[in-house]
Amino acid sequence: MIPATAFRPAPSRTPWRSSDPADGDLVGQVPARRTALLRFGEGFLWSMSADGTLEQIDRDDQGVARRISVGVHPGGLAVGEGWVWVTDADSPKLLRVDPRYGSVERPRRA
Repeated sequence: MIPATAFRPAPSRTPWRSSDPADGDLVGQVPARRTALLRFGEGFLWSMSADGTLEQIDRDDQGVARRISVGVHPGGLAVGEGWVWVTDADSPKLLRVDPRYGSVERPRRA
């Protein structure tokens, strides 16, 4: 498994890259969309793009396991208590995403 600290954004529209923390050598890439927010949790790397697409990235397979459209302009991203949480930058909405199924609970007042 690749340590969380080994992931770093690649420039522009190129994939996320992971490197060996000991020597900096490239050990993998993930073809994620243009990332605005990034968090680790619930066993996955979560990448949120500005267009409202949440990507669930498997660190072991180094691939996108699921793409979830949350339908908001993201203002924040958090992972905890068994859920992925997304805030809307344009309203007081708080969305809760079930990481097991990719289902989005709409909306809660933040």
